[in-house]
Amino acid sequence: MHIYPTNPRYFVWRGQPCVLVGGGEHYGAIMNLEFDMLRYLDAMSQAGLNLTRVFSGSYVEAPGSFGIIDNTLAPHPDAYLAPWVRDEQGRYDLARINPLWIQRLNAFVAAAAQRDIVVEFTLFCFWYDQADWERSPMHPTQSRQAVGPYERARVYEADSALVPFMRRLVQVAATELKKYDNVYIEICNEPYSRQDHTMDMAWHEQMIEAIVAVASELPIAINVANRTQKLLYVPAHVSVVNFHYAIPSAARENWHLGVIIGDDETGFRGNSARPYRSEAWSFLLAGGGVFSHLDYGFTVTHPDGTAVTDPRTPGYGGADLRAQMAFLRQTLERVAVWDMRPCNEIIAWYAGDSDVQLLAVPGERYIGYIPQNVPQQSLMLGIPAGRYTLEWVYPASCVTQTAATIEHRGGFVRIDTPWHADDLGFVLVRVR
Repeated sequence: MHIYPTNPRYFVWRGQPCVLVGGGEHYGAIMNLEFDMLRYLDAMSQAGLNLTRVFSGSYVEAPGSFGIIDNTLAPHPDAYLAPWVRDEQGRYDLARINPLWIQRLNAFVAAAAQRDIVVEFTLFCFWYDQADWERSPMHPTQSRQAVGPYERARVYEADSALVPFMRRLVQVAATELKKYDNVYIEICNEPYSRQDHTMDMAWHEQMIEAIVAVASELPIAINVANRTQKLLYVPAHVSVVNFHYAIPSAARENWHLGVIIGDDETGFRGNSARPYRSEAWSFLLAGGGVFSHLDYGFTVTHPDGTAVTDPRTPGYGGADLRAQMAFLRQTLERVAVWDMRPCNEIIAWYAGDSDVQLLAVPGERYIGYIPQNVPQQSLMLGIPAGRYTLEWVYPASCVTQTAATIEHRGGFVRIDTPWHADDLGFVLVRVR
């Protein structure tokens, strides 16, 4: 994985700039021995997706956490593969990395590479529940070293006695992962979930330094906020800034950073495809370079993604949404989105009631998204004179329709949308 030098807000993978669009199971594919990771990766590949996210296993949940049914991140105790060796007394030795864990880590990333899937590998996760933290291998009552905080909110702090052991895990993982061309590392999932919503950046910098010392070629990501936040800077060596449940401003207002902006977790918006499809289109057409949907169709008993989403589950997963995500990826690749920039300033007038997103190579090609399902709308765009072809893109049905050739004399052009019952995209390309 490399950063696209022309536009560092996108990856280059296997010699080609790309946009990463994917998702998948609830991050337990490596740590849960009952989960059939090969059937899972086959399903992802067959769906046409090119990204999955997985946790290291340093964080583990209990059955029923967050209302998730058949949660891959909550394995049966006998199926939990921790990154550390467990002794005969049942305590974890934080100084010894589990060779079986290393073996499964390599197997997963290699299998993903064979199927043209990129892996976002997340090292740590905030502990949301005190009882879960007390069962953690890193908790002082569970490890041979018996060090570290008893309070869950203080685990990821720069002065923690756990830092040397965390660094050891980080460096072993990075050393293994640098062998592959399809992986980047995220430091911690939702570290800002503490009561005061802060994250210890000094601790992050320690983990980043540990990666760079052994695998400087690996791209590094940090997770900074839910929904949106305008950042002033990113730490050295960080190439990806992730948000969860992101809105378009997370990408658009951080364009100035010159790094990849990702939305690498979705959820809490109902049990249907519509809100997550719209989140993906809106975010990526605001300038995001990575989108990863949390797909609850993948479970331990249904690693092929065929599980029916339980109403208690905080999200959605299904073949319909996977097909729509693959269509989104294909559409963005077709217009070479990595050469574009957010261009909402050319929208002079819009008769509608939704947040239109627009990317463009001004004067050459444009791609836009209208999330609201108002039956008919109008856009007024400021574009140079020329002949343009107009296509309508239907994200729900995965259909593209050539609509018209427009002879434009310069200034503003009015585009009236067709009658539509759902969200709508468009592609405008200058041909002369």
